Amino acid sequence: MNIQRCLAHCLVAACAFAAAGCDSSHIEARNAWARTTGPSQANARVFVDLQSPSAGKLVGVSTPSAKVARLHEVTLTGHVSRERAVDALDLPAGEAVQLKPGGDHIVLLGLTQELVAGQTVPLTLRVMDPAGKTRNVDVKVAIRAPEVHRHDDDIDDDGDHTGHGH
Repeated sequence: MNIQRCLAHCLVAACAFAAAGCDSSHIEARNAWARTTGPSQANARVFVDLQSPSAGKLVGVSTPSAKVARLHEVTLTGHVSRERAVDALDLPAGEAVQLKPGGDHIVLLGLTQELVAGQTVPLTLRVMDPAGKTRNVDVKVAIRAPEVHRHDDDIDDDGDHTGHGH
């Protein structure tokens, strides 16, 4: 009897553990941002850090700030990078996935408003778990001004760069 009771407890614990592992509701979306746009810019890219405790897929994205939002994958072949729209991006269990400049990202096409530094825009990520169940994750995307790297301090009176070994 003790062995059966022990097995029953183990089975209940295993089922609870398995059910917890399939929960896509704990997906973390951090550091979502996009660069500012000018009045004539119709498109933008969004970057975000994602992490899911269980395997899943990012299968869609939407926002009222653009007519169309798409997932884009960047691949590198030799020294050539190629960007293309994809239906989904994998979210491996427990691994951080960075949608970042030069890598996979979200593209907003047909912006309905200018993206202004200091503001946020709403974004909805659609995530699918291994069982095919989807859920939405709402994210606020921070709009940032482009970073400017200045070399003024590195240029001498003759206009030559100093301190760079050029």
